[in-house]
Parts: sequence; structure tokens; C-alpha cells
Amino acid sequence: MSSLHAYGKMEPPPRVARLRNLFDGLVLVDNKRQHAVVRSTWVYKEGLSLKWEAKAMLSGAILGQTAGEIELVDFEACRGADNPSAEAWGGKVRCTVEKKREAGQSSRNWGTQVEPSALTMYEKTLKAAIIGVCGGIVWERLQAYFAGEGGGWAADEGERVRFPAGAAAGAAEAAAKAAAEEEESAARVHAVKVQYDKKYAETLRLMDALGVVGAGAAEGGGEVDPAEADPDKIDFLCHGLKDADVERLAAGLARCTTRGPALVDLQHNAIEDAGVQALVVALAGGAAPALKELRLDGNKGITQVGRNLITGLGLMRKGVKVSIHALPEAAEGGVAAGDTVVAAGGAGAAT
Repeated sequence: MSSLHAYGKMEPPPRVARLRNLFDGLVLVDNKRQHAVVRSTWVYKEGLSLKWEAKAMLSGAILGQTAGEIELVDFEACRGADNPSAEAWGGKVRCTVEKKREAGQSSRNWGTQVEPSALTMYEKTLKAAIIGVCGGIVWERLQAYFAGEGGGWAADEGERVRFPAGAAAGAAEAAAKAAAEEEESAARVHAVKVQYDKKYAETLRLMDALGVVGAGAAEGGGEVDPAEADPDKIDFLCHGLKDADVERLAAGLARCTTRGPALVDLQHNAIEDAGVQALVVALAGGAAPALKELRLDGNKGITQVGRNLITGLGLMRKGVKVSIHALPEAAEGGVAAGDTVVAAGGAGAAT
């Protein structure tokens, strides 16, 4: 059997032309999240190779893309044979990165061999989608070739709908799978959102309970646990708090005029200078008199303005230690990057 002529001016052998007419431009997968198409058809000796390209998408944006081939080592052996199983098709489909290959011209390693690499999450899902439709679309087009069809189709795009049953079946299967995955993803997002909203609502409830005395004093007339009204510590680490939430916390601390928490941990939130100002005003005014430590590390929105406020707090509340990572550059007053600013026993002391 003759091999495929290179793309160019030379006309390929008739059987190769028929295969190209059947497969070139064939859409394998087409749904909201995936698209794959056969770009070229190659025949060498007894083998048939369908070169495909695929991309993964979300709301029109491309999340990942890859290329590969469907390789039938002896495609003539498929004449009159049974359709291979999904597992067998899986051995015939592979991404380009799964085999040793030559680096492209755009690479600094052009001309050298690139070792196989592991597939990314998107490459795995795209490959699985292509394997899922091989038994329908690819197999039916292959059998059409054995039946003598495919001649002259390249010039007549309307004839490309000759096999809607196989294509529709494969597309329906892929669409159903994609819809199930999208539904599962949406369910996970909803579950996370519900959990976050519940945690956030509980955080606000604890803020509103600070310093509240007596039954029926809470919002809505509910009872407040004395331990919540006057806690030993407040742990709001990584709660996604913003300045408006911290202002609410500061109002709660301002109600704690007899004791209040010894520790307030607000590390790794989204607090900025306005939130620091609310805390400083409340604490400087005598809120939470038992407070020994305030942690603000990991709040990247706090600038030198907020740090100056903390330095001023050291003059008013010398027994309160405030920890906060320093700016990337050396801060005023000799506080170098990586140091901790402390307002305790004096303003702006560094440890």
C-alpha cells in the first residue's frame, strides 16, 4: 500500500483523498465545555492517523487546550470487524505530550527530543471525551470508507451530514456527560457558598453578642450566652472579614467595658486602614480592658497609614501587643521587612 503524499501540489492517492474527505474537519466533540475537531488525516503503510485538536472552555473562555491523534496501526483490519470496546479505543487515542517528540520551532529547545509528560486535568478530560465518541463518529466514518463512500465530499460541505446518527449519538453522550459534570460542579459551588454564608452569619452573630447583658438584649430579642457576651478570646482567623465587618467588631468590643477578650485574632483577612482605624478608636477609648494581644498579620491591605495608627495605640494602651507583618520595603522608624510591629510598653517597638 502506498503512503500518503505530503500536503502540497501533488494529489494524494484516491483512497487517501476519500479518507481525508471523510475525516478532515470532522467535529468529534462540541458542547459548552469542550470542542474537538480532526485537523488532518494521515496514512502510512498500514496505519491511519487522525490528528485532532481540542480545547476546554468555561463561559466562552479557553481554560486549556491540547492536540493528539487517533491511531489505527492496521486500519484495514477494521473492515468487517466488530466495533472496538471503549477500553480498546482508549489505547488508540493519545495526546501529543504523552509521547517523545521534537520540540517546536518556537521553543528554545528546537531540534531536540522532548520527553513524554503527564497530562493536565484538562488534557485528561478532553482525551476522555474523544475516546467516548470514537465508537460512534470515527467508527461509522471508517465503515463508510470501506463501503466505498467519501469521494468528492471535500467540495460539497452539505454532504458532510451523511452520518448524523453516529455523530448525534456521540454528541448526545458527550453533552449528557458534560451536563452532569456541570451540574455536579454547580452543586459543589452551592455547598461551599452555603457553608461560607453560614460561617459568615455566625461570625456576625458573635460580634453582635459582645458586651450584651441580659436576656432579650440580642438582636431579635434572643438570649445571649454569657460566654459569648464576654469571651476570653476572639478567633476570626481567615474569616474573609472586610473593614465594614471590623467596624461591627469594634462596636462590639466598645460594649465590653469591664473585661472583654484577652486575645483578638484577625490574621489573614481583607482588613485595610479603615478597619484598623475603627479598632484603634475603640481600644483607645477603653474597649476590652483585658485585651493583651491583637493579631493583624496577613492583612495585605494595611498600609503605613494603618501602621501609624497602631503606633499611636501604643501610647494609649501600653499593655496591648499588636502583631502585623511589616511592609515589603523598610518601614518608617527602622522596622525592616519581616519584622513584627508591637505596641506594648511603648510606641512602635520592634521585635
